[in-house]
Order: sequence, then C-alpha cells, then structure tokens
Amino acid sequence: MLTTEQMKNLKKVNVSKDADKSKTRISEDFKSSSGEIKTKIVELSGLGRNTFYKSFNTGNASAKVVLAMAQTLDVSPYYYIGEADDKDSCTDELIIRFLGERKYKTLVDELEAAPAPKPKRKYNRKQKEVVVPDADDEPGDEAVDAPVEESVETVAAATDIKTEDQEAYIINEEIISYEIDFIDEQDMRTAVEGLEYDEAALLLQSLFIRAKAGGDARRLAEIVKRCLLS
Repeated sequence: MLTTEQMKNLKKVNVSKDADKSKTRISEDFKSSSGEIKTKIVELSGLGRNTFYKSFNTGNASAKVVLAMAQTLDVSPYYYIGEADDKDSCTDELIIRFLGERKYKTLVDELEAAPAPKPKRKYNRKQKEVVVPDADDEPGDEAVDAPVEESVETVAAATDIKTEDQEAYIINEEIISYEIDFIDEQDMRTAVEGLEYDEAALLLQSLFIRAKAGGDARRLAEIVKRCLLS
C-alpha cells in the first residue's frame, strides 16, 4: 500500500474515465464516511479537503484522490475512475496495476520490492488450569489467598468428600487463616503452651462478648464452638 510520502510522487492530473460516475461515487463514499475516516483519506492524499470537494462537483479526480479513497475505504481504484462498476477490494496488485498503467515505474518497483505483510497470528486463549487440593492435604499459602467458599466447592466437587470432612476442612482453613493474618506462628505456639485454664476461660468469655458485635469476632466464635463440639 502507498504511504503519504509516496503519494507526493503522483501527479495532480485527472485520471477519471467517466466524470459523472467519479463525481457520484467519490462524493457518496466520502460524505458517508465518519469524521475519522475522512481525516485519514485527506491526510493520506497530502491534499486539502477543497480538492475533494472539487471532485464532487466536477468529477475530475487525480490519482492522489482516487488512491487515497481506494486504500482507506478498501475499494478498487477502478471503481472511482468509472472504469469498473464492481466495488472490489483494493489490493496491492490492483494498486501496482493502476500505477503501471500510468507509467509510475519507480513506485511500482518500490511496491513490488516491499516484503509481503505477515499474516496475523491467530490468538488462542490458554485455558487456566484449576489445581484441586487433596482432602487430606493442609491448605498452604494458595488457600489463604483464595475465597473459602470457592476452595471448598472445588474440593467437594472433585473429591466427593463427606460432609463431615468438608466441615473439618472449613474449620481448619479458617483457623490457619486467622493465625497467618494476625499472629506470628512462634508466638502462637508459645502462648498456647503457657495458656492456663482460668486464662482460657477469660479469653473465651471475651471472645463471646466481642462476637455480639458481629464481624470477624463472631465468625471466630462460631469456629471455636464447632471445635469444642466436634
């Protein structure tokens, strides 16, 4: 395809074969185009818009007008000069033929020497692999990042574990999440080993009071109750 720089080498002489057809076809296609497309046509030609308006009125069209329209709108240049009535696509072969008939040998040689455009590579979306943890495995860092409901549903569907195992998995995952988010593992181990009965009772009482306000405390209280009753 021609560039704006190559368009400069085209003469401004009239190339239309049928003034009435050129006037109608160029006018209709240009006026029906969006503002963005019109700007592309004008910029590619290197001409002013007034030149196109003159073609609308007189039917005279230079190679710059014809090829800028043809390339941008993907329409055969022969359609705009009135030599063909079919709106075929604008191919490199048609442009080379069009220029060759008008003795633009240098441009023809440049276009013929240019490498053919590479075909667009078809994009295939890669399917995301879903890793399902075994029922007996303890959830690691991945389980902390993933929502609890989603991980439980995935495990239940893939391994068909029993309801009791599912509940145990939820409790285990919730406890681990709380430990990782809020408490250092070594500090937790030390605190657990030194926890006395009276202290444990006070902590439990405090948790139940905080649970009345809802939020994380309420969820943690439910987990502790289930642990005590399991």
